[in-house]
Amino acid sequence: MPKKRLTEEACNRLKPTAGKQIEYLDAVLPGLMLRVSYGGAKTFVAIYYVNHRTKTFKLGRYHPEGADEFPDPESGEEWPRDLTLAGARDAARKFFAKPSAFLSPKSHSLAKASFKVVAEAYLERHAAGFRSRSELERCLKKYVYPELGEKPFKGIKRSEVITLRSDIAENHGARMADTVFGIVRGVMRWFEAEGDDDDYVCPIKARKQKAGPKSRRKRILTPEEIKLVWEAAGQLGPYGSLVKLLLLTAQRRDKVVTMRWADIEEDVWTIPSEEREKGNAGKLRLPPLAVAVLKNTPKIAECSYVFAGRYGDKPLNSFSQGAEEIRKLLPATMPRWTLHDLRRTARTLMTDLRIDDRIAEQVLGHAIEGVEGVYNLSLYFEQKAEALARVAGYIQQLVEPAPANVVALAARKARGAEAASAQ
Repeated sequence: MPKKRLTEEACNRLKPTAGKQIEYLDAVLPGLMLRVSYGGAKTFVAIYYVNHRTKTFKLGRYHPEGADEFPDPESGEEWPRDLTLAGARDAARKFFAKPSAFLSPKSHSLAKASFKVVAEAYLERHAAGFRSRSELERCLKKYVYPELGEKPFKGIKRSEVITLRSDIAENHGARMADTVFGIVRGVMRWFEAEGDDDDYVCPIKARKQKAGPKSRRKRILTPEEIKLVWEAAGQLGPYGSLVKLLLLTAQRRDKVVTMRWADIEEDVWTIPSEEREKGNAGKLRLPPLAVAVLKNTPKIAECSYVFAGRYGDKPLNSFSQGAEEIRKLLPATMPRWTLHDLRRTARTLMTDLRIDDRIAEQVLGHAIEGVEGVYNLSLYFEQKAEALARVAGYIQQLVEPAPANVVALAARKARGAEAASAQ
Protein backbone atom coordinates (compact mmCIF):
# COMPACT_ATOMS: atom_id res chain seq x y z
CA MET A 1 0.00 0.00 0.00
CA PRO A 2 1.82 3.18 -1.20
CA LYS A 3 2.24 6.13 1.14
CA LYS A 4 1.87 9.51 -0.54
CA ARG A 5 2.00 13.11 0.54
CA LEU A 6 -1.49 13.95 -0.61
CA THR A 7 -2.33 17.39 -1.95
CA GLU A 8 -5.54 18.73 -3.41
CA GLU A 9 -3.96 18.72 -6.86
CA ALA A 10 -2.67 15.18 -6.46
CA CYS A 11 -6.08 13.90 -5.33
CA ASN A 12 -7.69 15.52 -8.33
CA ARG A 13 -5.17 14.08 -10.79
CA LEU A 14 -5.12 10.48 -9.56
CA LYS A 15 -6.38 8.13 -12.28
CA PRO A 16 -8.06 4.73 -11.88
CA THR A 17 -6.17 1.52 -12.65
CA ALA A 18 -8.00 -1.00 -14.82
CA GLY A 19 -9.21 -3.96 -12.77
CA LYS A 20 -7.53 -2.79 -9.55
CA GLN A 21 -8.39 -0.74 -6.51
CA ILE A 22 -5.45 1.39 -5.34
CA GLU A 23 -5.17 2.76 -1.80
CA TYR A 24 -2.93 5.67 -0.85
CA LEU A 25 -1.94 6.32 2.77
CA ASP A 26 -1.67 10.00 3.62
CA ALA A 27 1.90 10.79 4.69
CA VAL A 28 0.69 13.91 6.51
CA LEU A 29 -2.03 12.36 8.69
CA PRO A 30 -1.41 8.71 9.67
CA GLY A 31 -4.56 6.60 9.46
CA LEU A 32 -6.15 8.57 6.63
CA MET A 33 -6.36 6.73 3.33
CA LEU A 34 -7.63 7.65 -0.14
CA ARG A 35 -9.11 4.68 -1.99
CA VAL A 36 -9.31 4.92 -5.79
CA SER A 37 -11.53 2.25 -7.34
CA TYR A 38 -11.02 0.87 -10.83
CA GLY A 39 -14.23 2.65 -11.78
CA GLY A 40 -12.77 6.04 -10.83
CA ALA A 41 -14.50 6.64 -7.48
CA LYS A 42 -12.27 8.30 -4.88
CA THR A 43 -13.14 7.69 -1.24
CA PHE A 44 -11.52 8.85 2.00
CA VAL A 45 -11.47 6.26 4.79
CA ALA A 46 -10.10 6.21 8.32
CA ILE A 47 -8.14 3.16 9.47
CA TYR A 48 -8.67 1.95 13.04
CA TYR A 49 -8.21 -1.25 15.03
CA VAL A 50 -10.59 -3.49 16.96
CA ASN A 51 -9.07 -6.43 18.87
CA HIS A 52 -5.88 -6.04 16.86
CA ARG A 53 -7.81 -6.28 13.60
CA THR A 54 -7.75 -3.54 10.99
CA LYS A 55 -11.07 -1.84 10.26
CA THR A 56 -11.97 1.06 7.99
CA PHE A 57 -14.65 3.73 8.24
CA LYS A 58 -15.77 5.69 5.19
CA LEU A 59 -15.50 9.42 5.79
CA GLY A 60 -16.74 10.65 2.43
CA ARG A 61 -16.03 10.91 -1.27
CA TYR A 62 -13.34 13.16 -2.63
CA HIS A 63 -14.56 16.17 -4.57
CA PRO A 64 -12.56 19.36 -5.23
CA GLU A 65 -15.65 21.43 -4.36
CA GLY A 66 -16.66 19.36 -1.33
CA ALA A 67 -16.77 20.45 2.32
CA ASP A 68 -13.53 21.81 3.82
CA GLU A 69 -14.68 21.12 7.38
CA PHE A 70 -16.53 18.29 9.07
CA PRO A 71 -19.21 19.09 11.69
CA ASP A 72 -19.04 17.80 15.24
CA PRO A 73 -20.34 14.22 14.85
CA GLU A 74 -22.59 14.63 17.90
CA SER A 75 -24.09 17.96 16.79
CA GLY A 76 -26.89 16.33 14.80
CA GLU A 77 -25.86 18.22 11.65
CA GLU A 78 -25.95 16.40 8.32
CA TRP A 79 -22.64 14.79 7.48
CA PRO A 80 -21.27 15.96 4.13
CA ARG A 81 -20.87 13.25 1.52
CA ASP A 82 -18.24 15.07 -0.52
CA LEU A 83 -15.01 16.28 1.08
CA THR A 84 -11.92 18.10 -0.05
CA LEU A 85 -8.58 16.83 1.26
CA ALA A 86 -8.75 19.45 4.01
CA GLY A 87 -12.26 18.30 4.92
CA ALA A 88 -11.17 14.66 4.98
CA ARG A 89 -8.25 15.44 7.31
CA ASP A 90 -10.58 17.37 9.61
CA ALA A 91 -13.04 14.44 9.63
CA ALA A 92 -10.23 11.94 10.28
CA ARG A 93 -8.89 13.92 13.24
CA LYS A 94 -12.38 14.06 14.77
CA PHE A 95 -12.83 10.34 14.10
CA PHE A 96 -9.57 9.40 15.81
CA ALA A 97 -10.45 11.67 18.75
CA LYS A 98 -13.75 9.86 19.36
CA PRO A 99 -14.46 6.90 17.05
CA SER A 100 -17.62 5.93 18.94
CA ALA A 101 -19.27 9.18 17.88
CA PHE A 102 -18.93 8.08 14.25
CA LEU A 103 -19.50 4.35 14.64
CA SER A 104 -22.72 4.67 16.63
CA PRO A 105 -25.71 5.63 14.48
CA LYS A 106 -27.15 7.45 17.48
CA SER A 107 -24.71 10.28 16.79
CA HIS A 108 -26.44 10.89 13.47
CA SER A 109 -30.10 10.38 14.21
CA LEU A 110 -32.22 8.40 11.77
CA ALA A 111 -35.24 8.13 14.06
CA LYS A 112 -37.40 10.50 12.00
CA ALA A 113 -35.77 9.96 8.61
CA SER A 114 -37.33 8.78 5.37
CA PHE A 115 -36.68 5.33 3.94
CA LYS A 116 -34.29 6.84 1.39
CA VAL A 117 -32.15 8.52 4.07
CA VAL A 118 -31.95 5.30 6.11
CA ALA A 119 -31.16 3.23 3.00
CA GLU A 120 -28.35 5.59 2.02
CA ALA A 121 -26.97 5.40 5.56
CA TYR A 122 -27.09 1.60 5.21
CA LEU A 123 -25.12 1.81 1.97
CA GLU A 124 -22.54 4.17 3.47
CA ARG A 125 -22.07 2.53 6.87
CA HIS A 126 -22.77 -1.13 6.26
CA ALA A 127 -22.51 -1.95 2.56
CA ALA A 128 -19.68 0.38 1.56
CA GLY A 129 -17.26 -2.51 1.07
CA PHE A 130 -19.69 -4.90 -0.61
CA ARG A 131 -18.88 -5.95 -4.16
CA SER A 132 -22.59 -5.70 -4.84
CA ARG A 133 -22.78 -2.10 -3.58
CA SER A 134 -23.49 -0.62 -7.02
CA GLU A 135 -26.22 -3.19 -7.71
CA LEU A 136 -27.83 -2.55 -4.31
CA GLU A 137 -27.89 1.16 -5.06
CA ARG A 138 -29.30 0.59 -8.56
CA CYS A 139 -32.14 -1.59 -7.28
CA LEU A 140 -33.03 0.90 -4.56
CA LYS A 141 -33.11 3.82 -6.99
CA LYS A 142 -35.09 2.00 -9.67
CA TYR A 143 -37.56 -0.10 -7.71
CA VAL A 144 -37.79 1.11 -4.11
CA TYR A 145 -37.28 4.88 -3.90
CA PRO A 146 -40.15 5.73 -6.30
CA GLU A 147 -42.58 3.89 -4.01
CA LEU A 148 -41.14 4.11 -0.49
CA GLY A 149 -38.29 6.61 -0.70
CA GLU A 150 -40.02 9.65 0.77
CA LYS A 151 -42.12 7.78 3.34
CA PRO A 152 -41.11 7.92 7.04
CA PHE A 153 -38.96 4.83 7.55
CA LYS A 154 -40.50 3.77 10.85
CA GLY A 155 -44.02 4.09 9.45
CA ILE A 156 -43.55 1.63 6.58
CA LYS A 157 -45.77 -1.39 7.06
CA ARG A 158 -45.26 -4.98 6.04
CA SER A 159 -48.22 -4.75 3.65
CA GLU A 160 -46.53 -1.93 1.72
CA VAL A 161 -43.39 -4.01 1.20
CA ILE A 162 -45.46 -7.03 0.14
CA THR A 163 -47.38 -4.86 -2.34
CA LEU A 164 -44.10 -3.56 -3.74
CA ARG A 165 -42.77 -7.11 -4.13
CA SER A 166 -45.94 -8.23 -5.94
CA ASP A 167 -45.78 -5.24 -8.25
CA ILE A 168 -42.15 -5.94 -9.16
CA ALA A 169 -42.92 -9.62 -9.71
CA GLU A 170 -45.66 -8.71 -12.17
CA ASN A 171 -43.54 -6.24 -14.13
CA HIS A 172 -39.96 -7.51 -13.75
CA GLY A 173 -40.18 -11.14 -12.72
CA ALA A 174 -40.15 -13.13 -9.51
CA ARG A 175 -36.36 -13.24 -9.24
CA MET A 176 -36.03 -9.44 -9.25
CA ALA A 177 -38.92 -9.18 -6.79
CA ASP A 178 -37.16 -11.52 -4.37
CA THR A 179 -33.90 -9.60 -4.78
CA VAL A 180 -35.48 -6.24 -3.99
CA PHE A 181 -37.48 -7.74 -1.13
CA GLY A 182 -34.21 -9.00 0.37
CA ILE A 183 -32.58 -5.57 0.01
CA VAL A 184 -35.46 -3.79 1.74
CA ARG A 185 -35.46 -6.36 4.52
CA GLY A 186 -31.68 -5.98 4.84
CA VAL A 187 -32.04 -2.22 5.35
CA MET A 188 -34.72 -2.76 7.97
CA ARG A 189 -32.75 -5.45 9.80
CA TRP A 190 -29.70 -3.18 9.85
CA PHE A 191 -31.73 -0.34 11.37
CA GLU A 192 -33.19 -2.74 13.94
CA ALA A 193 -29.68 -3.75 15.02
CA GLU A 194 -27.84 -0.44 14.60
CA GLY A 195 -30.48 2.30 14.59
CA ASP A 196 -31.33 4.80 17.27
CA ASP A 197 -34.74 3.41 18.16
CA ASP A 198 -34.65 0.63 20.73
CA ASP A 199 -38.29 -0.24 20.06
CA TYR A 200 -38.04 -0.68 16.30
CA VAL A 201 -38.65 -4.20 15.00
CA CYS A 202 -38.25 -5.14 11.35
CA PRO A 203 -41.84 -5.68 10.10
CA ILE A 204 -40.98 -8.33 7.49
CA LYS A 205 -39.52 -11.76 7.88
CA ALA A 206 -37.41 -13.77 5.49
CA ARG A 207 -39.47 -15.13 2.66
CA LYS A 208 -39.76 -18.91 2.59
CA GLN A 209 -39.22 -20.42 -0.82
CA LYS A 210 -42.18 -22.48 -1.92
CA ALA A 211 -41.48 -26.02 -3.05
CA GLY A 212 -42.27 -27.05 -6.59
CA PRO A 213 -42.41 -25.11 -9.85
CA LYS A 214 -43.86 -21.61 -9.86
CA SER A 215 -47.08 -21.16 -11.81
CA ARG A 216 -47.02 -18.50 -14.50
CA ARG A 217 -49.72 -15.90 -14.62
CA LYS A 218 -52.07 -16.41 -17.56
CA ARG A 219 -54.57 -13.56 -17.16
CA ILE A 220 -55.55 -11.67 -20.31
CA LEU A 221 -58.46 -9.34 -20.88
CA THR A 222 -61.37 -10.52 -23.00
CA PRO A 223 -62.75 -8.21 -25.74
CA GLU A 224 -65.62 -7.21 -23.46
CA GLU A 225 -63.18 -6.48 -20.62
CA ILE A 226 -61.02 -4.39 -22.95
CA LYS A 227 -64.07 -2.23 -23.72
CA LEU A 228 -64.87 -1.83 -20.02
CA VAL A 229 -61.28 -0.98 -19.04
CA TRP A 230 -60.92 1.48 -21.94
CA GLU A 231 -64.11 3.29 -20.95
CA ALA A 232 -63.06 3.45 -17.29
CA ALA A 233 -59.55 4.64 -18.22
CA GLY A 234 -61.09 7.54 -20.12
CA GLN A 235 -62.35 8.92 -16.80
CA LEU A 236 -59.02 8.86 -14.94
CA GLY A 237 -56.71 11.43 -16.50
CA PRO A 238 -52.98 10.54 -16.73
CA TYR A 239 -53.36 7.12 -15.11
CA GLY A 240 -56.08 6.25 -17.60
CA SER A 241 -53.85 7.38 -20.47
CA LEU A 242 -51.11 5.14 -19.09
CA VAL A 243 -53.49 2.16 -19.11
CA LYS A 244 -54.42 2.83 -22.74
CA LEU A 245 -50.83 3.20 -23.91
CA LEU A 246 -49.78 0.00 -22.15
CA LEU A 247 -52.41 -1.86 -24.16
CA LEU A 248 -51.63 -0.07 -27.44
CA THR A 249 -47.82 -0.45 -27.27
CA ALA A 250 -47.38 -3.80 -25.43
CA GLN A 251 -44.45 -2.31 -23.51
CA ARG A 252 -43.43 -2.83 -19.89
CA ARG A 253 -44.91 -0.46 -17.36
CA ASP A 254 -41.57 1.11 -16.46
CA LYS A 255 -40.85 1.93 -20.11
CA VAL A 256 -44.16 3.69 -20.62
CA VAL A 257 -44.30 5.49 -17.29
CA THR A 258 -40.77 6.91 -17.80
CA MET A 259 -41.57 8.09 -21.32
CA ARG A 260 -40.37 11.67 -21.80
CA TRP A 261 -41.73 14.22 -24.23
CA ALA A 262 -38.22 14.48 -25.67
CA ASP A 263 -38.38 10.76 -26.57
CA ILE A 264 -41.27 11.40 -28.99
CA GLU A 265 -40.73 12.95 -32.41
CA GLU A 266 -44.00 13.25 -34.31
CA ASP A 267 -45.32 9.67 -34.11
CA VAL A 268 -42.01 7.89 -33.34
CA TRP A 269 -41.14 6.93 -29.77
CA THR A 270 -37.50 6.15 -29.01
CA ILE A 271 -37.20 3.94 -25.93
CA PRO A 272 -33.93 4.58 -24.03
CA SER A 273 -31.79 1.56 -23.17
CA GLU A 274 -30.64 0.91 -19.63
CA GLU A 275 -27.32 -0.45 -18.45
CA ARG A 276 -27.15 -4.26 -18.70
CA GLU A 277 -30.53 -4.38 -20.41
CA LYS A 278 -30.78 -7.33 -22.79
CA GLY A 279 -32.98 -5.45 -25.20
CA ASN A 280 -36.08 -3.36 -25.70
CA ALA A 281 -38.35 -2.41 -28.57
CA GLY A 282 -36.07 0.49 -29.59
CA LYS A 283 -37.91 2.83 -31.97
CA LEU A 284 -41.66 2.41 -32.37
CA ARG A 285 -43.96 4.24 -34.75
CA LEU A 286 -47.07 4.78 -32.69
CA PRO A 287 -50.48 4.18 -34.28
CA PRO A 288 -52.83 7.17 -34.58
CA LEU A 289 -54.92 5.95 -31.64
CA ALA A 290 -51.85 6.04 -29.37
CA VAL A 291 -50.86 9.48 -30.70
CA ALA A 292 -54.36 10.71 -29.86
CA VAL A 293 -53.95 9.43 -26.30
CA LEU A 294 -50.68 11.37 -25.98
CA LYS A 295 -52.25 14.56 -27.36
CA ASN A 296 -54.93 14.34 -24.68
CA THR A 297 -52.31 13.98 -21.94
CA PRO A 298 -51.51 17.45 -20.52
CA LYS A 299 -47.92 18.65 -20.33
CA ILE A 300 -46.92 19.71 -16.82
CA ALA A 301 -44.59 22.68 -16.50
CA GLU A 302 -41.06 21.82 -15.35
CA CYS A 303 -41.68 18.07 -15.77
CA SER A 304 -40.07 16.23 -18.68
CA TYR A 305 -42.16 13.09 -18.23
CA VAL A 306 -45.36 12.40 -20.17
CA PHE A 307 -46.93 10.88 -17.07
CA ALA A 308 -45.88 13.41 -14.47
CA GLY A 309 -45.58 12.71 -10.77
CA ARG A 310 -46.92 14.98 -8.10
CA TYR A 311 -43.72 16.83 -7.35
CA GLY A 312 -40.81 18.06 -9.47
CA ASP A 313 -39.34 16.32 -12.48
CA LYS A 314 -40.47 12.80 -11.54
CA PRO A 315 -42.73 10.26 -13.26
CA LEU A 316 -46.06 8.99 -11.99
CA ASN A 317 -45.71 6.46 -9.17
CA SER A 318 -49.14 6.25 -7.52
CA PHE A 319 -50.02 2.93 -9.16
CA SER A 320 -51.86 1.43 -6.20
CA GLN A 321 -54.14 4.45 -5.97
CA GLY A 322 -54.78 4.41 -9.72
CA ALA A 323 -55.55 0.69 -9.69
CA GLU A 324 -58.04 1.19 -6.87
CA GLU A 325 -59.75 4.05 -8.70
CA ILE A 326 -60.13 2.19 -11.99
CA ARG A 327 -61.48 -0.93 -10.27
CA LYS A 328 -64.21 1.18 -8.66
CA LEU A 329 -65.40 2.03 -12.18
CA LEU A 330 -65.50 -1.61 -13.29
CA PRO A 331 -68.05 -4.32 -12.46
CA ALA A 332 -67.40 -5.93 -9.08
CA THR A 333 -67.61 -9.34 -10.76
CA MET A 334 -64.69 -8.64 -13.09
CA PRO A 335 -61.70 -10.85 -12.12
CA ARG A 336 -58.59 -9.12 -10.78
CA TRP A 337 -56.12 -7.87 -13.39
CA THR A 338 -52.83 -6.00 -13.30
CA LEU A 339 -51.08 -3.53 -15.59
CA HIS A 340 -48.73 -6.25 -16.78
CA ASP A 341 -51.74 -8.25 -17.96
CA LEU A 342 -52.27 -5.53 -20.58
CA ARG A 343 -48.89 -6.38 -22.13
CA ARG A 344 -49.82 -10.07 -22.16
CA THR A 345 -53.20 -9.20 -23.68
CA ALA A 346 -51.59 -7.16 -26.49
CA ARG A 347 -49.17 -9.99 -27.26
CA THR A 348 -52.02 -12.49 -27.44
CA LEU A 349 -53.94 -10.16 -29.76
CA MET A 350 -50.97 -10.16 -32.13
CA THR A 351 -51.16 -13.92 -32.43
CA ASP A 352 -54.95 -13.79 -32.90
CA LEU A 353 -54.45 -11.17 -35.63
CA ARG A 354 -51.99 -13.54 -37.37
CA ILE A 355 -48.97 -11.32 -36.83
CA ASP A 356 -45.75 -13.29 -37.20
CA ASP A 357 -44.37 -14.42 -33.83
CA ARG A 358 -40.92 -13.01 -34.63
CA ILE A 359 -42.39 -9.55 -35.22
CA ALA A 360 -44.57 -9.78 -32.12
CA GLU A 361 -41.54 -10.63 -29.97
CA GLN A 362 -39.67 -7.68 -31.46
CA VAL A 363 -42.55 -5.38 -30.52
CA LEU A 364 -42.23 -6.63 -26.94
CA GLY A 365 -38.49 -5.93 -27.03
CA HIS A 366 -37.37 -9.50 -26.48
CA ALA A 367 -33.81 -10.11 -27.60
CA ILE A 368 -33.09 -12.61 -30.39
CA GLU A 369 -31.24 -15.53 -28.83
CA GLY A 370 -28.30 -17.57 -30.09
CA VAL A 371 -26.25 -17.11 -33.24
CA GLU A 372 -29.06 -15.32 -35.03
CA GLY A 373 -29.00 -12.61 -32.38
CA VAL A 374 -25.35 -11.97 -33.24
CA TYR A 375 -25.85 -11.62 -36.98
CA ASN A 376 -29.44 -10.46 -37.41
CA LEU A 377 -29.30 -6.76 -36.53
CA SER A 378 -32.52 -5.68 -38.23
CA LEU A 379 -34.54 -3.07 -36.33
CA TYR A 380 -37.85 -4.41 -37.76
CA PHE A 381 -39.10 -0.81 -37.70
CA GLU A 382 -41.79 -1.02 -40.37
CA GLN A 383 -42.88 -4.51 -39.32
CA LYS A 384 -43.34 -3.40 -35.71
CA ALA A 385 -45.26 -0.32 -36.85
CA GLU A 386 -47.64 -2.49 -38.90
CA ALA A 387 -48.15 -4.89 -35.97
CA LEU A 388 -49.06 -2.07 -33.57
CA ALA A 389 -51.33 -0.50 -36.18
CA ARG A 390 -53.27 -3.76 -36.52
CA VAL A 391 -53.61 -4.14 -32.75
CA ALA A 392 -54.77 -0.52 -32.45
CA GLY A 393 -57.25 -1.03 -35.30
CA TYR A 394 -58.73 -4.04 -33.53
CA ILE A 395 -59.00 -2.16 -30.21
CA GLN A 396 -60.50 0.90 -31.88
CA GLN A 397 -63.15 -1.25 -33.52
CA LEU A 398 -63.96 -2.67 -30.09
CA VAL A 399 -64.22 0.63 -28.25
CA GLU A 400 -65.47 2.79 -31.13
CA PRO A 401 -67.36 0.40 -33.41
CA ALA A 402 -68.02 1.71 -36.91
CA PRO A 403 -71.66 2.10 -38.03
CA ALA A 404 -73.24 -1.02 -39.53
CA ASN A 405 -73.35 0.45 -43.06
CA VAL A 406 -69.61 1.18 -42.96
CA VAL A 407 -68.89 -2.39 -41.83
CA ALA A 408 -71.07 -3.77 -44.60
CA LEU A 409 -69.35 -1.58 -47.21
CA ALA A 410 -65.93 -2.74 -45.99
CA ALA A 411 -67.08 -6.37 -46.19
CA ARG A 412 -68.29 -5.90 -49.79
CA LYS A 413 -64.95 -4.33 -50.76
CA ALA A 414 -63.08 -7.22 -49.16
CA ARG A 415 -65.18 -9.78 -51.03
CA GLY A 416 -64.67 -7.88 -54.27
CA ALA A 417 -60.90 -7.84 -53.73
CA GLU A 418 -60.90 -11.60 -53.06
CA ALA A 419 -62.93 -12.27 -56.22
CA ALA A 420 -60.58 -10.14 -58.33
CA SER A 421 -57.53 -11.96 -57.02
CA ALA A 422 -59.17 -15.31 -57.72
CA GLN A 423 -59.64 -14.37 -61.40
